[in-house]
Amino acid sequence: GLERNAVLLTLSLPACGIGEGGCAALSNALSINEALQKLDLSHNAEISDAAAAVLVAGLASNKALIELDLSDCAIAAAACTALGNALVTNKVLQKLNLRDNGLIGDEAAAALATGLQRNVALRELNLKYSSIGEAGCVALGEALAINEALVLLDLEFSGHIKDAGGAALAAGLKESQALLELNVSCCNVGSTGGAAIGRAIATNTVLQKLKIVCSPIKDEGAIALASALESNATLLELDLFRCEIAAAGCAALGKALATNNALRVLSLVENSQIGDNGAAALAAGLQSNVALVRLDFRSTVASQHRSAGWDALLAVRSNHATCSVHM
Repeated sequence: GLERNAVLLTLSLPACGIGEGGCAALSNALSINEALQKLDLSHNAEISDAAAAVLVAGLASNKALIELDLSDCAIAAAACTALGNALVTNKVLQKLNLRDNGLIGDEAAAALATGLQRNVALRELNLKYSSIGEAGCVALGEALAINEALVLLDLEFSGHIKDAGGAALAAGLKESQALLELNVSCCNVGSTGGAAIGRAIATNTVLQKLKIVCSPIKDEGAIALASALESNATLLELDLFRCEIAAAGCAALGKALATNNALRVLSLVENSQIGDNGAAALAAGLQSNVALVRLDFRSTVASQHRSAGWDALLAVRSNHATCSVHM
């Protein structure tokens, strides 16, 4: 039916026990169907790697599908190799969801990256909860450096990335002319990786949202990001929730806020080591800042340390014309 159907735009088949036979039939339909725009096959663990490879082969010649959801389908390198090959010729797919496929590691990421180097259509790639490490990040970084379509890359909860992977992604980010949003939260990116990303932001002219939540970038990473903010004119949102930032990192961020005219949202929630001096530095920076509309500072300064720096932030919250300070 789908092969000849010219009306159906969305097909949702989550958790339907689809296996290799079903994937082969869907692949054949995708290769000739010119109407279907969204296909949801999430939570079909029976699909597995080999069946998914058969399925996505149909994407190579597909001219209609815009969104494909293969989250939680037990896919790995074989399927990602097929996806990478399909991305080379596919000119319509815009959103690809591969989250919750923990078997996607370096080989799979490299295959996807090969496709991304020549792809001109995919805008969003979700790889949350993968097993991608340094080698996979090197490949993805190389793809980011030349790809002109991808605007969102989500690698959250990919714990093997660490500092080396973060630095590899930063190398691509430095050259990227397309990526608008990068999420490397909960990826074990530390101070070295955080600093590398900061240096990339200093010259990047397109990224608008950066999330490094629950990552121990500490002061070294925060200082590099702050230095980048002094010249960066495009980053709008920076989420540094629980990044083990202390007073020195916060002082650098405060200094950057004094001159930055782009950043709209900054989250420093649960950075409990910032202390009074860090809070005072942020308040000082906000005095002359004209761009920030939200500073989230909750669970940051312990109640017993709420003295001069805390009072300064309270004053900013009361008197700043545009910035909403959440404490």
